[in-house]
Amino acid sequence: MAQFLLYLLLNVEQHNSGVMDLTVKYDRAMIDLLREIRRHVHSDLKPSIKLANPDLLYELRDIYRSGNNVIINALIKEMYFKAGPEWMAQLEEEVIEQKEFTVKVYRGHRQLAETAPEQGNSSNKKPKMYRGHPVVD
Repeated sequence: MAQFLLYLLLNVEQHNSGVMDLTVKYDRAMIDLLREIRRHVHSDLKPSIKLANPDLLYELRDIYRSGNNVIINALIKEMYFKAGPEWMAQLEEEVIEQKEFTVKVYRGHRQLAETAPEQGNSSNKKPKMYRGHPVVD
């Protein structure tokens, strides 16, 4: 049994010798960010987002790169910022085209809405209508 443990220990040291060590010490703010991320992600992803998962930051990177939700992406980016510059470099390796968003408030709730790209040709617009009649601007 002792030989087996020694064999495992040596293999782990050899495996880790060529890989950059990216360990993270989680502070209180990072734990709060993780709770908030877990609250916002889809229910299929929640079981893998926990502090006991050794690949947590790699999974968060994959969620960030999917780029589905701006709020989640902002939280993950803040988490990586707190983790350190090595992690920020990993997050920014592959940059996905960023979309522009505006904050809209409806009945006291803030919502992010994607901003439509500007159209150069305004002749394709439908005229504004008021009670069935076109309105001139």
